[in-house]
Amino acid sequence: MHIVDVIPLSRGMREESLSYFTVKKISIGDLVRVPLRKKEVFAIVVEIRDATSLKSGLKDSSYGLRKIIDVRSPHFFLPTFIIAAKNTARYFATGTGAVLEALTPSTILGACTEGSLFLPPAETKKENKQNQVYEKNIFQASEKDRFATYKGIIRGEFAKNCSVLFLVPTIEDAIYATSLLQRGIEEYTHVFHGGLTKQNMLHAWETILKNPHPVLIIGTGVSLSIPRRDVCMIIIENEQSPFYKQERRPFIDIRTCAEHLAEADGKKLILCGSPLRVSTLYRRDEGEFFDISPPSFHVLSSAE
Repeated sequence: MHIVDVIPLSRGMREESLSYFTVKKISIGDLVRVPLRKKEVFAIVVEIRDATSLKSGLKDSSYGLRKIIDVRSPHFFLPTFIIAAKNTARYFATGTGAVLEALTPSTILGACTEGSLFLPPAETKKENKQNQVYEKNIFQASEKDRFATYKGIIRGEFAKNCSVLFLVPTIEDAIYATSLLQRGIEEYTHVFHGGLTKQNMLHAWETILKNPHPVLIIGTGVSLSIPRRDVCMIIIENEQSPFYKQERRPFIDIRTCAEHLAEADGKKLILCGSPLRVSTLYRRDEGEFFDISPPSFHVLSSAE
């Protein structure tokens, strides 16, 4: 028997993790179902201990451990994504489970219940650690110049056998960016956001994970949860947009989540827009960010 510590994917948790027991084979990172109060919720396994070594402590415990209901999906989240969620939760003074729940579409979790979700075995995806170097860059230029540069950057990453996550603040931005970036790489470009129908979201999830070729993922904050191991670069478009901030609990900022993920996984990060946030430009002046090209502060206007 094993004692398993899990992080419930719930916004109303006071504790960071809870303990359960199971006799089933289980691994860190597995998605499981556990009883919580009077309902069942999803949870991520973060620690496993042998019950025999804790026998005396269990006997003296003032409460009885409850049993894990079942294992829904092995290796559901990448370990680096869980680390990023923990760091994000600490930054915003909230729970890790609340962050994981906010970044994971309910449609995807529901598909785990139905057994229809595709997840590749952990060992089938290539790890490109030799190509991944954590870098933080900014790119302040006109929209025309930015998208012309994006095309070259994306194809350069493809040549290194790396995928790219292109993060946008809204669904409308995702549709617009796709129309500009997919030409010539249509079969490797995928859109992922919370506005997709259930069927389209599951199809996009499966297609993204199955494709052996590097892919371009254009999506909102929920695309951070996609367990594609060869993503080596995150581009945050319209970095100055206020719509990256969530208006409901846990009130996280997607830009901060992406930054923590890039740091945890050694990805390249580029913050792009015109103009960038003052806080971002300040961090650049302090040497925290580097320039893709000298930032342009000249704003063209058609106003008379």
